[in-house]
Amino acid sequence: MAAHTVSISIVRFTPDDLTLISIGCQHDSQIITWDWRSGNDLGVGKLMSPVNAIAVSFDSSMCVTVGSKSVKYWFLPMASDGLNKRTGLTSRSAILADKRNVNFVDATFCDQTNRMLAVTASGEYVKCYSWKDSGDFKAICLARIPEGLLVGCSDGLVRLFCLIGDDLDFLADLAPPTHLFMDPANAYDPQQLQNHPEDAIFPEPRCLVASSSSPTFVVGYADRSLIEFSREHNSWSFRRASLGHTGAVNCIESFPSSSSCMPAGTVITGGSDGTVRFWNFGGDSDDKGDIANILCPSLLKVVYLDENPDLLLDKRCIELVGPSQDDPNASTTMTPSGVQCTRVSHDGRSMVAGTANGMLYLIDLSFSDTPIIDVINAHDSEVSSLDFSDHAST
Repeated sequence: MAAHTVSISIVRFTPDDLTLISIGCQHDSQIITWDWRSGNDLGVGKLMSPVNAIAVSFDSSMCVTVGSKSVKYWFLPMASDGLNKRTGLTSRSAILADKRNVNFVDATFCDQTNRMLAVTASGEYVKCYSWKDSGDFKAICLARIPEGLLVGCSDGLVRLFCLIGDDLDFLADLAPPTHLFMDPANAYDPQQLQNHPEDAIFPEPRCLVASSSSPTFVVGYADRSLIEFSREHNSWSFRRASLGHTGAVNCIESFPSSSSCMPAGTVITGGSDGTVRFWNFGGDSDDKGDIANILCPSLLKVVYLDENPDLLLDKRCIELVGPSQDDPNASTTMTPSGVQCTRVSHDGRSMVAGTANGMLYLIDLSFSDTPIIDVINAHDSEVSSLDFSDHAST
């Protein structure tokens, strides 16, 4: 299905699963609806500003796009309408009044009457409902579930609100089971996922995905973790997680099979986020012994070599209209960061990691907490390669 001239930034199926909606980037500026089973495009519309999010109504009759200075409703043609050629999409812009210069970042339809709620980049709610007390956090993303409205907030929590009445009535909040610099190897009891240090830093949720037909929803966080929550006994609780590197994976190596320090089949990765991660994708958790955790069983261990939390978080990307506010003299070249290479000793009892700033970290793998036993300022620039000699001391 080729119709966009440049890249596609958003795709979405309608709730009735009959129509696919695709939205092009700022340079493409098209919204196209598709009969995805036949591959025919049903209608096209011209976008006048970049789109940050799209919401589709419950009855699949319309969608709304939100972006910089824009909230626009689009009325969707259906494959069942018998259209055999592309038509123009009918649309209308929302009257924004004092919000006409605002950047909108997310939206959702609230109920079958097509009432819609949008969130701005500054964390405000716009349209159907008001929130009496927002505290010190801002709204970032939205999703509708049968119980009410899920709101991802800048303090890392997902809050559930009731949609009955003219206000958003608070029902409950859900904290992520992880925080920055948390080692999943220490998560072996459900209670540990609820108790966090007082100075814990939570990644902010960037997106929410929920379905009215499923008792679960998924949250995507700024550290690129995906957390699934499930409904059990009228409450929501953590179900499972996917925890990967934030940014590029710069190196990967297999752990020596002759060593007993890690389970057979363990793989080590080093990333631009300044972490070394130990993975084992074997299906039998019994082979992993005491190393397996309830948070992300395939991720055995994380060693943090850099204390900078910014390396663990993706920068938030919001489309804006007009010239970039960035420094025109700033370099756009990507500079190396984090762990560039790793090497495990032949006996599997120790390893060394080289970083982008020329540091060598010597890590003891013979202990379960894998302590860093030495840090060497070895090079003026990035360390690109490492190896152990046949002698244990070199």
